[in-house]
Amino acid sequence: RTKLGLGFGMWVDRFIISVRGEAKDANGRPLVLARDFATFIVEDVYRKGHPQVLKLWKRGEHALECISKGVEDVGVDFRGLVRTCKDGLVMPGGLKILFPDLKRVKDEATGRWEWEFWNGKNRERIYGAKVVENIIQCLARIVVFNQCLTTAREAREEARWVLSSHDEGGFVTDEFYAAWLYDLLMKNMRVPPSWAPDLPLNSEGG
Repeated sequence: RTKLGLGFGMWVDRFIISVRGEAKDANGRPLVLARDFATFIVEDVYRKGHPQVLKLWKRGEHALECISKGVEDVGVDFRGLVRTCKDGLVMPGGLKILFPDLKRVKDEATGRWEWEFWNGKNRERIYGAKVVENIIQCLARIVVFNQCLTTAREAREEARWVLSSHDEGGFVTDEFYAAWLYDLLMKNMRVPPSWAPDLPLNSEGG
């Protein structure tokens, strides 16, 4: 989970908190990292060791620049599956992530210029790495939702589809069909979408 956070731009303070919440020292107490060591892990170990991730963050930042200027149909990923549109991004199949009223604002505390948009209730900060996180979760939701939909159609007499999120689906069935349904789900959740036929997928469940 911590490495996932680093991939979405987690900085040193949040990294220290994340490790403290998830790891324990030799005495079973929460592991508290020194700030210098945490900075070394974030900057030197993770960020310098993952240059392609940093390039993708820059693509996310460039996408925000394009959206703010009303420039549409600019590819975010190298394949161009995700593209800029009016006020946001459009996914394969047409689903959108919107950043209405996107503009740069100056943070009075740091003096840095940052992106901000209206989320329907208040203004929210957004940045390149968070754009990447939004895209990944949205694409995962599209993939998993369609895999669950396929399963629900194939097992409509034997099971009910009761929940889904960006990375999981839940079904209810009689115990008699459980093993069969499990195998069906594992098969369907390893099938890539038509817009990314070489996407490596795997699944697990219980």
